Amino acid sequence: MTLSALSSDNSGAAATSSQDRLFIVTAGTAALTLGNERFDLQPGEAVFVAASAEPRFQELSSDFKAWIVSYGPAGGEAEAPSHSVFAAIDA
Repeated sequence: MTLSALSSDNSGAAATSSQDRLFIVTAGTAALTLGNERFDLQPGEAVFVAASAEPRFQELSSDFKAWIVSYGPAGGEAEAPSHSVFAAIDA
């Protein structure tokens, strides 16, 4: 697991990664495009970005700042074998 920072000064830090990532906005605003979806971000919001996805940050305010938490194996986390974490108990 690694922790890095993203700001309006280094928006290239959000490039494609081989790990899953969580972007946590701490200041300012920005628009994030993932595929065909657009998210308008503000402080206190978090967005999950799967490994190899190509996030595009646009319209960053001059005070935009976010934490990037990168984690897991290359290629991203494997899908859970069951939709329920209680599958073994439920059986």
